Amino acid sequence: MDSPLTEVAGILGDVAGTNPATGAYRYYVSDHLGSTRGLYDGSKSALGSYEYSPYGELYASSGSVALEGLAAAFTGKPWDAAAQMYYFPYRWYSPSAARWLTRDPLGMVDGPNVYGYVKNSPVGHNDYLGLRRASYKDRWWMCMNDCMGLSCLPVCTLAALMCVKAGGPVEYVLCWVGCVVIGAVTCALLCAVWGYRYYP
Repeated sequence: MDSPLTEVAGILGDVAGTNPATGAYRYYVSDHLGSTRGLYDGSKSALGSYEYSPYGELYASSGSVALEGLAAAFTGKPWDAAAQMYYFPYRWYSPSAARWLTRDPLGMVDGPNVYGYVKNSPVGHNDYLGLRRASYKDRWWMCMNDCMGLSCLPVCTLAALMCVKAGGPVEYVLCWVGCVVIGAVTCALLCAVWGYRYYP
């Protein structure tokens, strides 16, 4: 793997080599935590499959690509075979000990155990940065907040202002409410499908 991960049609991928036109592409299929469960090439042939214990130890794998050959393994983090740990942006994590190697840089945000991994709840939670625990629901709400605040509400306000020109205050309110409802449904679907990838 020579290039960083990028998203292609909702799936993470990388390309070997310096020229993307001639390089070999690999695509990562992940679960709800972002852990790589399958690796495929451009012709959809399986290069590897991976199963993890709840705390990230690899307990079963098959295929030609070992865990250290992945750019993204457990919760989307690279595996260091020499250290036998995953590298997160803020600290190292040991799956065999189910603990971080260093204290939480943010202090006791996840409780008094500053070395514990996601409050001992690894099946429904993750910690993408090594700073704090997050669940799928938490990430969904963060995504909704950004989607509605950054795109939906400003667009709806502009659309409602255009409705005022065509009608009056009643049309403004109806136009704005209708736009917000449609935007909220759209944001909810987008966040349910892709939100877990972008929100730690």
